[in-house]
Amino acid sequence: MYLENKYTRWYSDIIERAKTRSLPDDLYTETHHIIPESFYINRSRKGSLGWIDGDPEATDNKVDLTAREHFLCHLLLTKMLTGTAKAKMINALWAMTKLKTIDQKRYKITGRTYQIIRTIWSTREISRETRQKISEGNKGKKMPDDFKQKLDNFWTDENRKIHAEKIRKITKGKKLSEETKEKLRNKTWTDKALQSRQDNCLKNAAARKNKPWSVDMRKSREEAYYNKNKELAKSVIKLMKTESSTNAIAKSLNVDWLTVKTIIGRLDIFKERFVLSG
Repeated sequence: MYLENKYTRWYSDIIERAKTRSLPDDLYTETHHIIPESFYINRSRKGSLGWIDGDPEATDNKVDLTAREHFLCHLLLTKMLTGTAKAKMINALWAMTKLKTIDQKRYKITGRTYQIIRTIWSTREISRETRQKISEGNKGKKMPDDFKQKLDNFWTDENRKIHAEKIRKITKGKKLSEETKEKLRNKTWTDKALQSRQDNCLKNAAARKNKPWSVDMRKSREEAYYNKNKELAKSVIKLMKTESSTNAIAKSLNVDWLTVKTIIGRLDIFKERFVLSG
């Protein structure tokens, strides 16, 4: 069942040592299933059934470990298995870092270890059957009205600004890799996804209808427009010395006619903002 690698050997060493030692009575320990309980058909906990016959709670399948040893064993298990078994152990490891109970103190991990676990969790493979079960389980479920109200109350204009600023700091200066760009270019949208995006656009458009922009929003949009078109405005000014036609300028710059017309109508503002020579 387990792969023949160094992680399996380390796991066996921890288990065998724990079987033969005696620990102080006042030392905090946790009970560990040597063969994970989730692998058994007759499991007692909630969750999908396993594939092994027998009793997971048998004495010879349980051993007392320190919190650190227990954590290390579950980390090793994610590297000793493949397929469904590996997926189960990834879920168990993630739960150990996130979930707490009254009688379990849990081993405190470092930021580096958390990053390792987060990477294992984020790169896990989810089978088609599991995805189907998740989809079927979510069908027909509706968000409670009181939860919707809580969301509406939380996302005030101030909180939206704070959130946007956090995202801006995180993403500032970061560029997408060529691999990611290629994936986005070749991404195939399902009919359901396209319909959802269209519905959201229409919903947002209806919500904004007849609502004027705030002073801050208008100022922000104006700043973005002028900064984005600064270099284009310089080129337009140069071509205006030899070309009198808006169409000719647009053709020379390989941009649409309306863009050039808009810039020409705002040349005074461009010159004032960026001290452009006429």
